[in-house]
Amino acid sequence: MPARTLQDYIGVRTRREVRCAEALVIACATESPRAGGAAAVYEWVLAGDSPAPFTGALHEELHDLELAVEERTALRAAHEPGRAADERDFARGAAGALAWLLGFTPLSS
Repeated sequence: MPARTLQDYIGVRTRREVRCAEALVIACATESPRAGGAAAVYEWVLAGDSPAPFTGALHEELHDLELAVEERTALRAAHEPGRAADERDFARGAAGALAWLLGFTPLSS
């Protein structure tokens, strides 16, 4: 069995788990801003050449710190009263996906 490398995992999730989660949200991403936010996160972490949805960061190797910074930025956007409701919902979806990647306990909306 080949040795696992650090990049076999994104946060606490395997790439396979992330691909499965991405597949689940892609079908409804155009219909739901929340699903669109999650899909944007999964595309960012899997592709490597897409900018992060909120910070615009690019990565070669993705570390928990980058995930946590993006998650905190998305949470801030989700609670920003000046943003449109769809933008806040997109941010909630992104924050939820990032929290899942990091192994955080889900928060109620």
